[in-house]
Amino acid sequence: MNETTIDIFPPYEAFYIESMMWHTESALRSITAIEEWIALIKQDNESALQLYKEDIFNNLQNIIQQSGALSRFLFPPQKGPNKEHHRRGVKLRKSLGIYSDSCLSNRDIRNQMEHFEEHLDLYLKNIIIGHIIPNYIGLDEEASEVPKHIFKAFYINPMTFALLEEKYQLLPIFEELKKIHHILSGCIENGYRLPHQ
Repeated sequence: MNETTIDIFPPYEAFYIESMMWHTESALRSITAIEEWIALIKQDNESALQLYKEDIFNNLQNIIQQSGALSRFLFPPQKGPNKEHHRRGVKLRKSLGIYSDSCLSNRDIRNQMEHFEEHLDLYLKNIIIGHIIPNYIGLDEEASEVPKHIFKAFYINPMTFALLEEKYQLLPIFEELKKIHHILSGCIENGYRLPHQ
């Protein structure tokens, strides 16, 4: 079979493995920072106060952006003269054990971040009445008689990120990124070859 028509030419698997590994390594550093911070919160450890809100949100944003980058590797559009992008995605998903119902197949959170200015335009189209909160971190969402408009929020229980009041579950994303990172690490140990199903 010609190398231009197969899913991924075997010697070139290393390029995809290394590219995806860069994203998972970056995401895992941020996941570790968030998980360590949450562990301190649960222990009522005062050193949790040393991690600033913006550092927490920067880590969350990085996780989301890296998961979006992986999503493009695994769930690309069906275009290209030979549908090579689509075939590459199928090959990577099959090799890494990623199914169509993976949280990485959901583009909502990625699109919310990548096209944020458009979402902001629509959000601000109506008159906003009530409290405007630039960022919020708490155990969960607090009830209020006065309307609240939260720019971005992180609810520790149940691990939810909110951007312009659109909420996204983070735990499935964390778990999927860890799983892919573990498999990619094994690929590197196996001479930069994908697992063959």
